[in-house]
Amino acid sequence: VFILEIFVVEAAPTIPFPIPQTNSDPPQKVREVIFLIHGIRDRARWQALVKRILEEVQGVVVVPIKYGYFDVFRFWLPVWTRGAPIRFTQRQIQIGKNEYRVDKYSVIAHSFGTYTISKVLQQTQDLVLERLVLCGCIIPSDYPWEHLSGRINNPVINDYGTRDVWPFWARKLSWGYGDTGRYGFGRSDVTDRAHNKAHGDYFEEQFIRDFWKPLFETGLIQESQWEEQAPKPGWIIETLSFMPLKLILLAILTGIAIYTAMAVIH
Repeated sequence: VFILEIFVVEAAPTIPFPIPQTNSDPPQKVREVIFLIHGIRDRARWQALVKRILEEVQGVVVVPIKYGYFDVFRFWLPVWTRGAPIRFTQRQIQIGKNEYRVDKYSVIAHSFGTYTISKVLQQTQDLVLERLVLCGCIIPSDYPWEHLSGRINNPVINDYGTRDVWPFWARKLSWGYGDTGRYGFGRSDVTDRAHNKAHGDYFEEQFIRDFWKPLFETGLIQESQWEEQAPKPGWIIETLSFMPLKLILLAILTGIAIYTAMAVIH
């Protein structure tokens, strides 16, 4: 024997939870990562401008690398001072590669940053670049690009300025640097583009949109006609280019050191 009881209960009104508003567009797929490497006497504020413009290109992510303020004294010294920025840059590129697993990695480097990436490429056998853009370059003209065959998929672009004196003095007064940021490489394996610019003039919005954005957007290498129009170099710079300034400077410093030592002894 059992008793069956049935209760009819009206359902309480449900609480309306708001539906989160989501972007209907699918997340953008990253296809290329561009590393930015700065130069000396530079807090790299220009990297924000380059990042903003180039990330307008669909699928592009820009990663600024900042190894810190690198003063002129450490820039001139040929030993002991250059290794830290090179090691830091190499680590940051590897970290970026680990974070973004894509097929294309590229670099835009300025001034001492060009020297840095040249050393990273020599020391890192597994680094393959889609594109490499140099400006204010201080890499020597005899740099062995041919040894990097197959590791840079597109022509190396060297944007150099005919009013840029820093690469000239870097080559004349220190060791390991070149003046390719003033005169170009003049080689078949590097595409030189001359501009009416000084050392830090590349970071203007119009220049970036005219010369760098098309390169990463469509692969277009926009030509520059400035070399045909550029005035002849000044006679002072041309005269100094034939003088062994490094040896003269070394002789002066050696003489000062000897004179100081003799003065201390006496």
